[in-house]
Amino acid sequence: MMLLSAVRLLLLPVAIAIASRQDHHDPVSRSDANFSSRLLRRGRRSTKPKQGNANFEPAMSLDFFKNVDPDVFEWVNPDEIAPGEATCGFLNAPLGSLPDVIYPIVKVYVCVKFAAIQPAPKGNIAVHCGGPGSLSGCVYLMGSEESLGPDNVNQYNVIGFDQRGMGRSEPTFVVDECHVNNHDPNSARVLINFNDEESVRALAQVYKGRALACWAYEGFQLKAMSKDGVEKTYHFLEYSGTRQLVEDIERVRRIFGNHKLSVFGISYGTKVMGSYATVFPSNVNLLVLDGNDDPNVDIVENTVDIARSANQRIDFFMSSCEMFPDTCPVDNMRECINELNLIFKENSDDIFNTFGIRNPSDLMFAIIKGMFADFANTPTLCAFADQGDYESIKALLLLQDADTTK
Repeated sequence: MMLLSAVRLLLLPVAIAIASRQDHHDPVSRSDANFSSRLLRRGRRSTKPKQGNANFEPAMSLDFFKNVDPDVFEWVNPDEIAPGEATCGFLNAPLGSLPDVIYPIVKVYVCVKFAAIQPAPKGNIAVHCGGPGSLSGCVYLMGSEESLGPDNVNQYNVIGFDQRGMGRSEPTFVVDECHVNNHDPNSARVLINFNDEESVRALAQVYKGRALACWAYEGFQLKAMSKDGVEKTYHFLEYSGTRQLVEDIERVRRIFGNHKLSVFGISYGTKVMGSYATVFPSNVNLLVLDGNDDPNVDIVENTVDIARSANQRIDFFMSSCEMFPDTCPVDNMRECINELNLIFKENSDDIFNTFGIRNPSDLMFAIIKGMFADFANTPTLCAFADQGDYESIKALLLLQDADTTK
């Protein structure tokens, strides 16, 4: 069941799945005269470490942040730059990074949650919550006391990104040509049955059509005049992958004072920050990778591996209950999971109407993950499953959902 469900990962938005095919030696060109000269003017500093925590160099002052060159980085509201506060702006980034090439400029939305102590004693830390769909609001999650600890929250400026095409960055992937209707009750996406090959093929055709339309979207055809006076066209989707995000992080590091940067990534964010540390090792202070995601770029192999590992974890969970029954919240976890799965399949229409989930295995997988994390409601849930009491199961899930959204 889990392997078939994971087929959805094959259908990721084309703009995310496409890797840039442009080769070069320096990921951020040193020969972009306008870009580099501004960075040097703003980033010139003494090589002698300033006083502060051992192994840390304090960030630049808030006045420095307020006065970065607006041609390379423009704050939406610089008056919001203050200790303990967050504000955002746009990085004006060259589309590519080959030396001696004039590229179109794209806008990358960047948010900063400033340390309560200023200048930030431990410097700047770039964060990514995963996805790739997580956005610059990650600064609030990973810039919290729960993620960094109260001491670090007060001493780091936390930087998050709407990576290219997402959030408020421009151009955006959010256009009709790149959209699949997930709400039409008659659409292949809503009617998908991952146990039926024809149903999966029908959805694959929908996504194929979407990919072709998205690639042909005129707004992704960006133009720039070359040095010899010839207009050149570049395709945005070829410059919107993980590597380009890494290069944008490096641009922001330079603009914000050219100090070493600590980096913190979760899930897909481990690919981002691991890639950054690989490409720019001398610019990294501390590296934290939480919930490592395999950097393998083969999406098919990655999908199969995720499905296999999910099945292994579920089997391990059930086998552990059978081997060590005293540690398990119910007598027969395997039977409980099978009964829940059957009940959800029999009530798939009501599950869709109630929870907005078309494929019951999505709900099943969420419940299993909940069982891993918290045994409190497991006996009650399994008792309802044993009785075939779908209405009581639904009421319990709705109650849990209400508690988590308070």
